[in-house]
Amino acid sequence: MTYCFNPKLSDLLVVSSVRYRPCDVNSERILFENADLPGIVESFTHEELSDLLKSPDVGGLGNF
Repeated sequence: MTYCFNPKLSDLLVVSSVRYRPCDVNSERILFENADLPGIVESFTHEELSDLLKSPDVGGLGNF
């Protein structure tokens, strides 16, 4: 199954109490920047993000 997320720049992803904001989205991946430590960036494929959102220590606000 193909997943495709389209987060807005105002959305927030929380992973183990660390807040991330999307900073770049394309058809293959999404880059998230640490909201509290700019410059620290994590990259996820859409499928990896789908799996991550199923984890109990992850919360998302916005369009996820």
